[in-house]
Amino acid sequence: MTPNDEDTQVITFSSDYPDTEYRFLEANQEILDQIKNNKKLVIKGSLTDEAVLCTDDKTFTIRAGHTSNSMLLVSKDNNKIKVALQYHLELTEIQPKLNVLKDLLYSKAINNSLDFEDDENLLGFSFDEIVDRIQSSEKEIQQFLLKLNTLIYKNRYIILSENYEFKILELILSESTIGAWKLDNIPIDKCIENIRAPEFIIKHCLQLYSKQKSSTNSSSEEIKDNNNNNDDENICSLDFNKVCIFRAKQLLTLSNKSNMKFEEFMDSWKDTLPIEIQPNFSMLKGIAILIPSSTNPKEKSVKFINESILPTIPKARFKELFQISTRWSIDDIEPFIKSTIPPGNSLEQFILTYSRPITTSTGEKMIVTRF
Repeated sequence: MTPNDEDTQVITFSSDYPDTEYRFLEANQEILDQIKNNKKLVIKGSLTDEAVLCTDDKTFTIRAGHTSNSMLLVSKDNNKIKVALQYHLELTEIQPKLNVLKDLLYSKAINNSLDFEDDENLLGFSFDEIVDRIQSSEKEIQQFLLKLNTLIYKNRYIILSENYEFKILELILSESTIGAWKLDNIPIDKCIENIRAPEFIIKHCLQLYSKQKSSTNSSSEEIKDNNNNNDDENICSLDFNKVCIFRAKQLLTLSNKSNMKFEEFMDSWKDTLPIEIQPNFSMLKGIAILIPSSTNPKEKSVKFINESILPTIPKARFKELFQISTRWSIDDIEPFIKSTIPPGNSLEQFILTYSRPITTSTGEKMIVTRF
């Protein structure tokens, strides 16, 4: 063919070739629709982070996909080549690393009522500050803030330290004993009157440990008791399971007994609870596990596991879990790994990537490390 043939187009390099402002991005239909509908897409990451792209409700990694062929970007107006690239950017949906958000909030956790006497701008973080710092979509951030039981105080998200939260609940339970109140009939005004702490903190803790919890966070001015079916809004009904878990965490963390014999733990646990509450170890799924003794399999100890401090990289998390216990049932390990399962993967598929199934001599199905 010659340049005069009708089916031939002559392309030449532009004067500003190569124009390094351009990148090739491979996008699925969902991302294309976001672009066409002028939805907000945000690329997040510091100099040391792997960049991610966030839509309103999802997070994607951005990684280079190389090809042996060069791809040319040609202007439609003048057939000028703007740039030639041998790679494109690929998007993969991921579970955002939201434990960074937990660490951020706990870096300014409220430890006592005196913290509220400081400059309010030093307390917690505004939502905009959180969105700017965390590599995640806004919806995923909002959902995680609810999961963390944060509190909005003067338009800033704050979180109580675990010790302070435990202290307030301990005071509530003590008042319950002194006043002979049933746990499902706690008078809110009496708690506020007798406990030396900000009113909205007391209400917040009552809400955290009550039978029903409002679906959205409330500011200190908006917190109300929505925790029972009683017409008297002054009454709060504590959730027995939540109280049991609270006492178990106290035993396993605050008392520095993170690895107690099962019988000793159960006896101590019962002693910390009102007589009408009977604890069951199944309440501690995702909080503690039973580990058989290496010398006597019938003898078991209770091991507390803080899921939030486990590695966020799946392989490293599995490695640490198998260091805690060499064998796991799928039911026991699920709560400790589900936050790291990539979108689109099933639980079984994810587990088999890092472990292999076995059947014990008693016929029990377990998993052990693959590495």
